Amino acid sequence: MIAEARRRAQEANLPVRFAVADLTHDLPYPEKAFDYLFLTNIAYSYIFPRWRRVRFLRQAHSLLKPDGVFIISFATASGESRIPAGLLEWLFMRLRRWASFNREYEPGDRFAGDGFVHIFRFEELAQEFQEARFLVKEWLWEQCYAVLTKG
Repeated sequence: MIAEARRRAQEANLPVRFAVADLTHDLPYPEKAFDYLFLTNIAYSYIFPRWRRVRFLRQAHSLLKPDGVFIISFATASGESRIPAGLLEWLFMRLRRWASFNREYEPGDRFAGDGFVHIFRFEELAQEFQEARFLVKEWLWEQCYAVLTKG
C-alpha cells in the first residue's frame, strides 16, 4: 500500500515523506515534524483501550506543525450486528471479570470478523479529540473521517 502511495506521489512530483509506526508505542519522530498526518483504514478504531487512543492523539498533536492537519478515520455503528449493541456490552462487561477474557473491554468494543474494533459514538470521539487538544475542522461522519487541526 505504501509503495503504491509513493509511486503516485512521485508521478505527481509531490515532495511527500511516508512513515510507518506502531500506534500503540511512542512515535519515533520529533515534535512539529509533519504538516499533515493521515490515518486511514479505520486504524484508530483498532487502538485499545481509550487511554491508549488519547495517548496516541496527544502524540499526533505534538508531531504536527502549528498549521498542521490530521485526517483520521474510525469505525461508527452501521447496524451490521444482529445482536443489539446494548446486549453485547452488557455481556462483555460481565465477561471481563474473568482472567481468560479481555479485562480492558470498554463499551463500544466489538468483534468484527478478523478481530476487535472500537465502534464510536459521536460524543465519545469528539471528547477524545478534545482531550488531545485537537479542533475538528470538518466532520465526515458518514464517511468515517474527521479533519483535525491543532487549534
